[in-house]
Amino acid sequence: QNSHFQYFSHMPWLALPIEEATGARGQHLSDKYKVKGIPTLVLVDDLGQTITTDARNKIPQDRAGIGFPWRSPLAQLYSTLFPRSLRMVVKLQIDNVRTKMVNKLKGLVGFGKKPVSA
Repeated sequence: QNSHFQYFSHMPWLALPIEEATGARGQHLSDKYKVKGIPTLVLVDDLGQTITTDARNKIPQDRAGIGFPWRSPLAQLYSTLFPRSLRMVVKLQIDNVRTKMVNKLKGLVGFGKKPVSA
């Protein structure tokens, strides 16, 4: 907790409140973005897609923002060539397929089913 407040006092960006950072939400975000230490700064775009998980190091290295938003060249090309509306449709379709696949796999392995009483 002390380290959270110590880091937070020097960060020019917002952070999760300590209760959320150490709770389920913090754990979910930590798992999703593969956080290895604190402080960590992850940039996401308007669709929630990861721009970089290394913003904490990129900001001091590029204070003028010349390389911003620090996307991979392929992601930058994708964002430039395809309008936001099309990217949103594609993201929704991918999320829908992913959800169906996860639910199907859970059904196959019996995840979340109550044991049958004899």
